[in-house]
Amino acid sequence: MNSSTVQAILIGANSLASLTSAGFCIAGMIRPGLALPNGMVVNRGTHLYANAYGARAIPLAAVTLALFALGDRSTIAPVLAVAGLAQIGDSAIGV
Repeated sequence: MNSSTVQAILIGANSLASLTSAGFCIAGMIRPGLALPNGMVVNRGTHLYANAYGARAIPLAAVTLALFALGDRSTIAPVLAVAGLAQIGDSAIGV
């Protein structure tokens, strides 16, 4: 497998992760009770968490996707590192 194939796979995987993260974020902002266990009530804290998550996740997904679309190779590595760490944290919180 050559480096351009590996790079294409990584870009595709990161694009999918960014879109998925942003999609779940938007769903949570619209309906914050989606991830709550049965019987738990949506309150101000739930709304605050969903909106705080959105304030970070949506711009991060947008910049990641924009860099891939524009093909700016000089900034991809640091942005992917930050995005990857954020997505790992998001996943841990979601679990």
